[in-house]
Amino acid sequence: MLAVRVHFVHCDREMATSENYLFDIVTGADGRPRDGMIFFGVWGLFAEPDNLFPVILTEDGEIDLGQAAVTNNEYPRYHRTNIRERKIILGELVTVWAEYEEATKAEVEMGYTLRISRITPLEGV
Repeated sequence: MLAVRVHFVHCDREMATSENYLFDIVTGADGRPRDGMIFFGVWGLFAEPDNLFPVILTEDGEIDLGQAAVTNNEYPRYHRTNIRERKIILGELVTVWAEYEEATKAEVEMGYTLRISRITPLEGV
């Protein structure tokens, strides 16, 4: 079991400055996020603290944007993701799917890809 801070960056260069996630995750022996745990994080533009929002990675594997969705009013509150199915290793790719009114069918089905760009061990956890 290892507690780590994981930085996910958007693979689309245009979105890489705004669609980033950071989660504190506890991994199991298989290198994947441990089952039965909720993980806390932030989402948004890391260079601008006013554009960072607290988020949760639920036990079901959804990202709950909570207040960020309410504040921005343009994002759905829940996003599906396969983060829990992936190993937490540098360079690993994960997908996030957001269903919103303006999304095309292809956007909903394809989602967007994030890459694990940094993993920092959390000491004392």
